Amino acid sequence: TDISLSNGKLRAKTFKNKLNLNLNFTDATLGNIINGRIYCNYSDIYIKESGQLRFDSKSSTIEVLQADRLDADSRRDKFRVRLIDQIEANGNFSSFRLGNLTKSAKLRTSYGDVEMENIDPKFENIYLEARSTNLNLYFDAESKFNFEVTESKSNLDFGREVKILDTVELDAKEKKNRHKCSFGEKPSGVDKLIINSVAGEINVLSY
Repeated sequence: TDISLSNGKLRAKTFKNKLNLNLNFTDATLGNIINGRIYCNYSDIYIKESGQLRFDSKSSTIEVLQADRLDADSRRDKFRVRLIDQIEANGNFSSFRLGNLTKSAKLRTSYGDVEMENIDPKFENIYLEARSTNLNLYFDAESKFNFEVTESKSNLDFGREVKILDTVELDAKEKKNRHKCSFGEKPSGVDKLIINSVAGEINVLSY
């Protein structure tokens, strides 16, 4: 199903076929999308439920209640996703606010904000590459995992569940350090959270 719309409103319930949407200056409210690719500029989009979604977006506000997987190439957008299993996105001047994250996230962001309000204790992995971006990550207090933060010129705020096990100075001039950390009591296994940050805020806390 292919739909293009400019300067209008779109209301639709269910798309069972693969959906290609092209929206400009549009207000869209959509029900269930099994598999969709959405190109949007200067639009407001609300999606109730989705399987796989792919966004190529600019200067838009996007709210999704539930998604299995979301991919995005984003510029100057506001994303709000209430419940998501997997997300992979590149963002410039964009904000990503995730309510409940159950499995994995891979985000590359510049000049934006990332907030993960409720990360499942059984999450698989999170990889964040951020420049001039504020990262706010909230984990279940009962979670147990190892993680690594490589940062320069960044502010760190870790909750009481976090222990910094080791810090290595990588570049004194750039104030670049690598911190090996743990969350919770005596976790084992590989690092489940990897953060690379330049000039931002990194908050790893519990909810």
